[in-house]
Amino acid sequence: MITAKEEANNLCMTFLMQPHTEQLYYGIDKELAKQCAWIAVDRIIEEVAESADDEVKFMRIIYWERVKREINNL
Repeated sequence: MITAKEEANNLCMTFLMQPHTEQLYYGIDKELAKQCAWIAVDRIIEEVAESADDEVKFMRIIYWERVKREINNL
C-alpha cells in the first residue's frame, strides 16, 4: 500500500491531468483539484463505512483520513 501522502498526490494529479494523456490540464487549478480529491476521499470513506467489517473498516478509514490531511498539505 502506498503512503497517505503519495495517495493524496496521486489523487490530485488525477484531476490535474488530461484524460488518456500524461499532460497537465490547464482548465483546472490546484485548489479545485484538491477539492475534487477531497470529495472522492469522502465518498471512499462512506463506502468503506458501509461495507467493511469492523477491524478492516477502522484501519481503512484511518488511512483515508490521513489521505485527506495530506491533500490539505499539498
